Amino acid sequence: MKKTLYKTAELAPFSASPQDLSALVAGILAAMKPARLEAQVSHEDEHIDIEALYELHEILQTAHPRSTIQIHLYRTGDAKGSFSLDLAVWRSNVTAHDEGEVWAAGTVQTVRDFARKRVRWYYYPEKVLGDWFVGIPILAGVVGLFLVAFRLNLPIWVYGALGVVLLPAVAWLGRKYGSLFPRFRLDSPTRENIPRRYAPEVTVITAIIAALAGRRMTTGVLE
Repeated sequence: MKKTLYKTAELAPFSASPQDLSALVAGILAAMKPARLEAQVSHEDEHIDIEALYELHEILQTAHPRSTIQIHLYRTGDAKGSFSLDLAVWRSNVTAHDEGEVWAAGTVQTVRDFARKRVRWYYYPEKVLGDWFVGIPILAGVVGLFLVAFRLNLPIWVYGALGVVLLPAVAWLGRKYGSLFPRFRLDSPTRENIPRRYAPEVTVITAIIAALAGRRMTTGVLE
């Protein structure tokens, strides 16, 4: 009976150029020959299915920097084995399946080293602070808003209203974590529309500031 090993790992948040990512996949594909490739590059409502290495290279050249990239390699000969690379703003994982432990473990480690050489700037503070990496700024923002309300001598109901607003806001920021600090980003020549990307964040912050300022003006008039 042959032993089958599944080796998987979560990758550090990183970015890579289309050339580097294509070269990584080409090297793994060469080591698995004979093998076939199946991949998909997606962004918003666009999904492109790929069945050849040259197609993957061409599509990555024009793909959006925040695309989701799923790459699967399968051995086609007598030996069994597979490789999967799942890259998106929310996740970056690698999985290798083989009848021998050496290839699976070695391939996963190769991809992990590839990612670590290209980590995003927030990898190190996130590694040290863990969940507090996002928690500390959020907590500081919440405390800051309450201090502003206190300094403006706003009535008690304003504090309750802030709580009602901030609870879903914190949950929203949690959902936006992958957008603000993506696990993977393609260094593509295609440029992001920065104003459009951050429009929701700017809208929420502006609304909160306007609400506080408006309440302060109303209080001053009544006084």
